[in-house]
Amino acid sequence: MIKRVILGAIFGVLFLACCVAQLTGMTDGQPTLIQLLVQLLSIALAAFAISCFLPRKNKAEKSKRSYARLTKRNILTAILVIIFAAVTVVFGMVYLQNRRYYLISVLIIFEVMLAFFAMFEGRKPEARELVTVSVLCALAVAGRAAFYMLPQFKATLAVVIIAGVCFGGETGFLVGAAAAFVSNFFFGQGAWTPWQMFASGLVGLISGLVFANGKIPATRVVLSVFGAVMAVVVHGIILNASSVFLWQPEPTFEMLIASCISGIPFDLIYGASTAMFLWFISEPMIEKLERLKTKYEILSRR
Repeated sequence: MIKRVILGAIFGVLFLACCVAQLTGMTDGQPTLIQLLVQLLSIALAAFAISCFLPRKNKAEKSKRSYARLTKRNILTAILVIIFAAVTVVFGMVYLQNRRYYLISVLIIFEVMLAFFAMFEGRKPEARELVTVSVLCALAVAGRAAFYMLPQFKATLAVVIIAGVCFGGETGFLVGAAAAFVSNFFFGQGAWTPWQMFASGLVGLISGLVFANGKIPATRVVLSVFGAVMAVVVHGIILNASSVFLWQPEPTFEMLIASCISGIPFDLIYGASTAMFLWFISEPMIEKLERLKTKYEILSRR
C-alpha cells in the first residue's frame, strides 16, 4: 500500500510538471508535435497516478446490473430527438445567422426535456429522479471545468456515456446537452454552443441505444474503447464540421475533409482522455447508480 501511494505521488508530480510545461509552451497557432506528445504523456501519467490511489477490488465480487430497456417507443423518441435537435441547429445557422445561440440552446434543452418527460409515460417524475439527473449534469460540467488548463483533456464525455448506459438514451442526451450548455458559461458561449450540445447529447443517446438490454456488456474495457471511438468519430467529426459551417460563407466538401483531418490530433487526445476516465470511473459510478435504481427505482420504470 505504501509503495502504491509513493508511486502515485511520483506520477502525480510528473503529471503536474507536464501541465506546467503545456501552459508555458502554449502558442496562438497550431500546437507542435512535441506539445501533443506532452499532452498524451500527461494523460498516461494521470492514469498511472489514479490507478495507484484507487483501492483494489476483489475479483470475486460481481455486482448485478439492470440495463436500460430498449423499446419501440425509446427508438422512436431517439429518432425524434435527433431530428428536432439537428433541425434546430440548422435553423439557427441558416435563418438566424448564428446570432441567437442562446435561443437555439434553450430550444434544444426544451426539446430534449419533452422527450425526457415522455419517457415516464404520463406520470410526473419524482424529485429523486430529477436530482439524480441534475447531479450527473453537474459531474459532467465539473469534468470539463476541472481540467480547463489542459486542452481536450476532459471527463465530460465519460460521464455522459455512463448516464446513457445506466438510464437510457433520453437521459444521456439530456446530460450531454445540458453539460455543454452550462459549462460554456465558464468557457464562453457562442454560436458553437448548440453544436457542442448536439454532439455531446448524441454520444449519450447512442450510448443508451448500444448498451440497452445488456446485449453488449458494459465492462470497463468495452466502455473505454466505445468512448474513444465516440469521441473521435461522432463528437470530433460534428465539431470539426461545425467550424466550417460557422466560419466559412461558402462551405465545400473539401473544406469539411480538411477540417476533420486538421482536428485529428485534438480528437485523439479527447478520445484518449475519455477512454482513461471510463477505465477508472465507469465501474464505481455504474455500481453506485445501480444501487440507486434498485433501492429507489430511479428511472427504471419504463
